[in-house]
Amino acid sequence: FKQKTAYEIPLRLVGSEMCIRDRLTSVFYHSSLGLQVVIEDYIHDIKIRKFLILSSKIGLFLLFAISIGSIVNIYI
Repeated sequence: FKQKTAYEIPLRLVGSEMCIRDRLTSVFYHSSLGLQVVIEDYIHDIKIRKFLILSSKIGLFLLFAISIGSIVNIYI
């Protein structure tokens, strides 16, 4: 397994990888905000609300990291 340098990766792949990464960033960021709003509206206990918000952010971050890792793995 040899990692490719920036000179070996075609520019069309770099651009598409950046588009996918930006799209994933936007999707997971807005998903996090949407879940936070729903949790704040419907969960009235403060401790449970904080726990759910934190766990949803951690879960979405892990999914984001896995998604970015798989995209990078495709192009390497």
